[in-house]
Amino acid sequence: MLKKTYKCIYCGREVEGREICDNCLNERDIDRIRREYLFKLKGKVSLNRFRKFLLISIARRNLTVMDEYFNSKNLFPEIIGRIKIHARRSEIIGSFEIQSGEIVDIIRAENIEKITYKSRSKLSFLKWRSIRGEKGEVDGVVTAWTLKNLMTAGVNLEDLDIHPIIIENLEDN
Repeated sequence: MLKKTYKCIYCGREVEGREICDNCLNERDIDRIRREYLFKLKGKVSLNRFRKFLLISIARRNLTVMDEYFNSKNLFPEIIGRIKIHARRSEIIGSFEIQSGEIVDIIRAENIEKITYKSRSKLSFLKWRSIRGEKGEVDGVVTAWTLKNLMTAGVNLEDLDIHPIIIENLEDN
């Protein structure tokens, strides 16, 4: 019997028999993937809304910290392995620790070309790319919780193309 070939929902590599490649599967909790609803997301989101989403995602319980550290629109959070700001010009102007123990670098960035975001659970993965100036396009895989954070940041979910991902044939490694 021939196995169906899929594209990995996280990295895009071709995989036989399931929707997540071995590398991406090893980074994630298989039991949690089975419990969660995952969605493929694509659409236009402004840089300011995506920045606000990042801030909500890392410090939802302590928004006063966000006001204190990120009071300017050209300041962005960066966390090693989770949030990366790709800009023509950027500098680290400070850092602080959040409840999870992660260190958040405060980045002053101009002419942002791309932002990559990976949730703490590693189930959500988004890429924001600049189209022109502050306008951009976001695409990736998200959980319902990430959709809630996007909506809280002011992103109109009706303007995005959102499709559920049905995970099949997910065996333990």
